[in-house]
Amino acid sequence: MNIYIAYKYRLVSDKGALKSELQALSEYLLQKGHKPFILGRDVQKWQEHGYSKVKTFVDIVKHIGKNQVLLVYINSDARSNGIPVEFALSRLLGLKTIVARHAKLHKSHLENFAHRTIIFTDLPELYKSLEDCKIL
Repeated sequence: MNIYIAYKYRLVSDKGALKSELQALSEYLLQKGHKPFILGRDVQKWQEHGYSKVKTFVDIVKHIGKNQVLLVYINSDARSNGIPVEFALSRLLGLKTIVARHAKLHKSHLENFAHRTIIFTDLPELYKSLEDCKIL
């Protein structure tokens, strides 16, 4: 199954840790036979400069429809402009939506509209919840 992983990036203070977590999540999904897509890694090559919000939006539209699931990974309270756009597009295109939020964070309004919400304290717990998830 093709899985688009959405995440907060621009306002996250520890981008190195975020990249490591996303890479670990991607590797886990690959091992389970899925095809994860991470826009910042797969298209933008983790470059922060040279990608305007408009260019990023065009890339989101271009790639999100190639997936069956949107997995929103929330590990920071930093505000995101992109995740709501990715979420709305995914719902319009008929993708299943999973919001995975770290337990230390406040509830996201997206949880009210997701097909499934996962609250996790660490990546192994997230992996276990994804295994139990009926969407994947």
